[in-house]
Amino acid sequence: MISRRNVASAIGLVFAVATWPALADDADAIAEVAKCAEQLRLLMITPERSALEAIFSPDLSFGHSDGRVQTRAEYVDGLLNGKSIFNSIAIANQTVTVLGDIAIVRHRFDADAISNGKPATPHMAVLQVWRKSDGVWRLLVRQAHN
Repeated sequence: MISRRNVASAIGLVFAVATWPALADDADAIAEVAKCAEQLRLLMITPERSALEAIFSPDLSFGHSDGRVQTRAEYVDGLLNGKSIFNSIAIANQTVTVLGDIAIVRHRFDADAISNGKPATPHMAVLQVWRKSDGVWRLLVRQAHN
């Protein structure tokens, strides 16, 4: 005789097996996005125009904790012309959530920097939204807040 509990367990097992490949895909996507976020951290310290332009969406909206919002061109130019110089950046408590072709990254951002010629030590929370397009994850939105 088959009990209701056995039926429920069997249904649960079928569901788990059916969704296992999706969970593996999510884990792969999470790892890809985390790698992109790390690449961005390194590029902020040692900026390279072509690499920055490749990792940023053409539609980038880069929000700063002081309320300024920059386009891709404005942010890249600021890094390359020395308006923003990062000597070091530490990322902590990072989480990555992938929802199809969109990924949400949250973390603490602590840096030793020079902003417009003045020493700065930003300590803030950051939200990033990445979008996968043509098989590549690109940063679409970044917003920092204290």
